[in-house]
Amino acid sequence: MRGHIYSYFISRVVASITLQLIPLYVVKVGGPEHLSLAFFLIYLGNMVSSFYTEVLKGREVIGLLLGHTALTLPLILLVQGADQALMAALLASLISPLSYFSGLLHMYSYEGKRAAWKYERISRWSWLSGLFLGAVGVKLLDVEGMAELLAFSNVLLTIPLLFLLDLKPKLGRALSDIKRQGLLPLMEEKIVAMGRAEEDYLRRFAIKVKSYGPLFPRPVFISLGRPSRLTLKASLAFFGMGLVYSQLVGYERASGVDSSTVFFFSALSSLITLIFYRKASGYKNLDLPILGRGLTFVMLASMSPNLGLFLLFHVIEGVTWAYLIVPLYEISLNKSTKQLGFVNFIRFSFWMMGSLLSHNVLVLGYSGLFVIASLFLFASTLVGVDNQSEVEGVVNKLAVKRLSALVKIKV
Repeated sequence: MRGHIYSYFISRVVASITLQLIPLYVVKVGGPEHLSLAFFLIYLGNMVSSFYTEVLKGREVIGLLLGHTALTLPLILLVQGADQALMAALLASLISPLSYFSGLLHMYSYEGKRAAWKYERISRWSWLSGLFLGAVGVKLLDVEGMAELLAFSNVLLTIPLLFLLDLKPKLGRALSDIKRQGLLPLMEEKIVAMGRAEEDYLRRFAIKVKSYGPLFPRPVFISLGRPSRLTLKASLAFFGMGLVYSQLVGYERASGVDSSTVFFFSALSSLITLIFYRKASGYKNLDLPILGRGLTFVMLASMSPNLGLFLLFHVIEGVTWAYLIVPLYEISLNKSTKQLGFVNFIRFSFWMMGSLLSHNVLVLGYSGLFVIASLFLFASTLVGVDNQSEVEGVVNKLAVKRLSALVKIKV
């Protein structure tokens, strides 16, 4: 199992460095409109990737290896120019979730119900490690050099990953079976098993074709639903954040912050969020983190840019993200899983819209962009969401169902 953990860790490290290199390179060779489009494509790719998870079931090793190795293509495209970098943004955001979802399903086959939290912990720490490694690498090699080294390393790591994920476990099981049963009886058993597996595969394939077909997987993490005050609140907040975060790297670089420090700020924010994730569970007041983010945008607009300002911004960013995203998902889930999917859809959609329009708002200057974005976040805090009554309603429904079940048993 340790070899599998190394495989998950490596693939997430590469993905975190790749996705941070993209905006840094776009800033270097393009303008605000390129940066705006790059973030739009990154969020679009992430949203689309949520629909193909069901295809990965039973193909976890292939998905993990493909998600890792295929990242070499956007890394090569990345250093070819602004237009190619935009293509790299879309490809990287489509490919990197392959290894994430495949790793999650792969661990589930070994860990069962414990897989989700254990894998998420591995994923978070590996992502964070990638950002710190990227900060060092960019400092030594610059953005282009880091992308080229990562592409070369990615190809070299494919064979060790294949060995850790597939060949080593199979070899271990084969040697164990030979010791237990003997070589000839084992070969006869495997031949019979292969015949049965072929028949079973053909039967399951026929059923899939008749039902919905494997090429049209059902969405898992994103779904459409009915608008509510919660989705209105989320749409305003994430649109405002999309305006700012699509241009933030450009603002930091224009203010004299080097690429390595941008990596470090991202790592710091992620580390703080990681620390506060568990504490944020059960928190109900979404207005406070949204208001905090809005005030940081005002702070950026009203103060002269310097390292101290950006450091404070990313510290507050890390704390507020934990207290926003965890309660938002919990409140949505208290309504229904479909509501959670719809909130996730809203999150990606309006962040994409904010990213796409950010360069148009930037004609007012960075200060104007930050102020307008903060107004959307402040407007979001005016939309009331009665979290407590929603939770109580769910609890009451469950209590009624349990009471009805007890009555039926007694009768």
